[in-house]
Amino acid sequence: MMEPYLFLGFLPVNLTKKRTTQGYRAAKYDFTFRNCDANPNSYITFYYNPNNTYPSRVGEKEGTNNFMTGWIDRSSTLSRSKYMEIIFYFDFEMHMGGCGGFMTSYSVNNIRAALGFPFYKDNTQTTPTLKSTY
Repeated sequence: MMEPYLFLGFLPVNLTKKRTTQGYRAAKYDFTFRNCDANPNSYITFYYNPNNTYPSRVGEKEGTNNFMTGWIDRSSTLSRSKYMEIIFYFDFEMHMGGCGGFMTSYSVNNIRAALGFPFYKDNTQTTPTLKSTY
């Protein structure tokens, strides 16, 4: 409905079903939750959404789950020279296992997100980075 999209799964299903502590790292902070019911969802999807379609499920409202919004809350303002054109930001959906949470860009004040891969001259750091914008 909002296609095309880029789906990023984080954990193999056999790891998500073990009711373990799961999470992600953003801005040098760890955000974790205990998978309470072995729900295997562990992904973020970026939607190009050229028809501006509204998602069928909106997700949790902003401020209701610090785990889900940690990467947004810990975002920092970029210098003007590092701004990207708005066309590089997408609607998104994030779903993290049982008791982790589910949210979309529509549930957090229509924040759109971009996935950036920083590259350094010495090629020692290639960690993917999530960025958000209002």
